[in-house]
Amino acid sequence: MSNPENLPSKGLIMVKPHAYDMVLDPIIKQMLEGEGVSRLLNDDDPLVAYLPDIEVDEAVRVADLTGASFGKSMIELFYGDKETRRYYPLIQRYYMGRVAFMTYTYHGEPDNLPDVYRALKGTTQTFTTSGDQIDPPSGIRGLFGEPYVLASAEEASHMSDAEYNDRFTPVVKNFIHVPDSQQEIQRALNMLADDETFPAV
Repeated sequence: MSNPENLPSKGLIMVKPHAYDMVLDPIIKQMLEGEGVSRLLNDDDPLVAYLPDIEVDEAVRVADLTGASFGKSMIELFYGDKETRRYYPLIQRYYMGRVAFMTYTYHGEPDNLPDVYRALKGTTQTFTTSGDQIDPPSGIRGLFGEPYVLASAEEASHMSDAEYNDRFTPVVKNFIHVPDSQQEIQRALNMLADDETFPAV
């Protein structure tokens, strides 16, 4: 582990319901330990550089967010800033279910944390409607997600609700959530530590 003089930083990953149903949580955990499918990452994938400084905790906590006040609170914490977005009902639909939470410790430079969060999430490979690549595949989402066409805001504005929901479901069903600030991480960890408010399954 590099930079032992720096205090390690705690992190959190939520494996979303559809990914949990696919039993991806142990595969993702193994990947972050530098084993298994981590070998499928391209050498220039940003996550490759950070994996040696990421230590994944052994315990994985499973919780059911469906129809419970703690589930609503967690969704509001993670996605409250998206409430005015047209796709927010898709978040409410697809993220209420059983999820897995895994914690990790980052032992590298604290200044790198924003890049670490982005590298962990990665991107599913996306294309414009004309076939031009928007994002290459990277990180966890890049490994597990199938490429899709991402509509522009202008294109989306002309879609019916049914077409919009169909086109934007892959955007929402992107396997994991990675809190991207220490404040969000600490609030989530505090919620998970309260067994009465947030009972494990």
